[in-house]
Amino acid sequence: MSYKKIMYGSVLAGIVVVSAVSFWSRRDTTIPDAPAGNSNTVTINDVMSIVSPTTDTVTEVTVSAVTMPEPGFIVVREVDDTRLGQIVEISSYLEAGMQTNITVPLGDEPRPTDSLVVMVYGDAKNDKVMNDLDRPVRTVSNLPIAYYVQSGQSVPIDILANGFQAEAIAMMEMGKSMPGMAMPMETIRYTNEGYVPANITVKAGTMVMFVNESDQDMWAASNGHPAHTDLPTFDQFEFSPKGSQYVYTFDQVGSWKYHDHIAPIYGGVITVTE
Repeated sequence: MSYKKIMYGSVLAGIVVVSAVSFWSRRDTTIPDAPAGNSNTVTINDVMSIVSPTTDTVTEVTVSAVTMPEPGFIVVREVDDTRLGQIVEISSYLEAGMQTNITVPLGDEPRPTDSLVVMVYGDAKNDKVMNDLDRPVRTVSNLPIAYYVQSGQSVPIDILANGFQAEAIAMMEMGKSMPGMAMPMETIRYTNEGYVPANITVKAGTMVMFVNESDQDMWAASNGHPAHTDLPTFDQFEFSPKGSQYVYTFDQVGSWKYHDHIAPIYGGVITVTE
């Protein structure tokens, strides 16, 4: 399945939190200096300046401006220090083009701003409903577009690349080629009969590559189905076609059951030891 690829800067989002602190974006690559005496205004990168949020928790996130390259949704997701997490909430359906002041309610329970990111998703079926077929809009580097809610900064490549991307696979290959620096790694094949081997035991810090050798798409994720809440970051969050790979580093000790989100009858257990 192909992804719509766009340049960074084609989607520029400004983020606003409920404290009414406004964020705004620029379409050029020149960022003005902060106004004199305003120490809260910071330069983030080549495409965005923000006013830093004044609260650590929020119950809604508002995007002040975004150019949608295709119809879709603004999606708020969790993030930890190393990888993207589950979807928290989504916006209403958005048409292609410039959109402003899009508020995404997060529920009654305040959420910490440092664990949230905002992403742009396309509407794969053009049905105006967010579903499993909808994917993050990607850049020419094939990485999702994502910004931290707290700072407005772009999410680093290593976090976006942790799981289903060429950078993670390249890291594995680099480890193999550098004696004494090799990261522990295992491979699980996804076949027409399921995962092989389905059950493995690894030490914490082991990188596991799931290789799709079946004739169908693969979507590896932790139990339970369909929310994948046992180990929320162990989740592809999208399909991978035949011949592709998904990589996950198991750093939490425990026994983690998993399954294929598309065909949940196929699954296994990965036991992680110290």
